Amino acid sequence: MPIQPNWARGIRETVEIFPEYAAGLLDLDGFSRVILIYAFHRSGSYDLKIIPFLDTTAKGVFATRAPKRPNPIRALGCPPD
Repeated sequence: MPIQPNWARGIRETVEIFPEYAAGLLDLDGFSRVILIYAFHRSGSYDLKIIPFLDTTAKGVFATRAPKRPNPIRALGCPPD
């Protein structure tokens, strides 16, 4: 995935749904958007203040799209590190 979404036009990604969760997709095709919550469960360490790409000022990690962040959400079906 490109760093900036503007450069991602035309890029298609896929999401794998494990078979045991397939029933939860019932009627999803009636929506125009889906909110996908995910965890970078292998990102390792993180800093609470970072300087984003193409920026010169430090910002709080939650005000950015930085992949290295404290995130207790575990992806279902993914083993812990």
